[in-house]
Amino acid sequence: MVNYTDFEDWMYERFSKSTIIDTLRKIRYRGKHLDLSSRESMLEFLRKERRNGSPKQKVNGYIKYLNRLLTFEGLDKIDYIPELRNNSFRKRAFATDQIQTLIVKSKGKTIEDKRNHAMILLALNTGLRRSEICNIKVEDIHNNFLTVNYGKGEKSRDVFLDDNTRKVIMDYSFIRNNNDMPYLFTTKKGKVTPGY
Repeated sequence: MVNYTDFEDWMYERFSKSTIIDTLRKIRYRGKHLDLSSRESMLEFLRKERRNGSPKQKVNGYIKYLNRLLTFEGLDKIDYIPELRNNSFRKRAFATDQIQTLIVKSKGKTIEDKRNHAMILLALNTGLRRSEICNIKVEDIHNNFLTVNYGKGEKSRDVFLDDNTRKVIMDYSFIRNNNDMPYLFTTKKGKVTPGY
């Protein structure tokens, strides 16, 4: 039987509060349906989940929090399932015809269409992340480059703009909503967010 108080104390020395809360919630729930004192019963549970067709990330998620308990108990960790782990985060690139379709369909006459077209061109031609595009301010745009101030790792960098992308961005910047906001890409209510 798991001593949850000792387990929680052990985790406070190693993990963040949110990780501890999440782990305890999952362990307590699994403890109702599974013998958590035995590594073999945990392995059997994982095998059963795989046979029943559980998603790849779900099985490795179980392994993740069960390994915390096993480490606390001084038992050997369970290895992540290699074929599941390696294939779970495969990134897909757009094909050339998909990119052309995206560009053509984003063109339009409304302010929102022009904004979306500018954002799509910026993403495709510069490789900026969604969050970086959303945080671009009007003052960050220069003649043939823009400055990204809130990039990955809070780093700043300059990014080259080709003539077409620059023209589309400049055209949009003159007609955008919320001209009083410092951010380039805005909606009627405020700044565009990465989940927009």
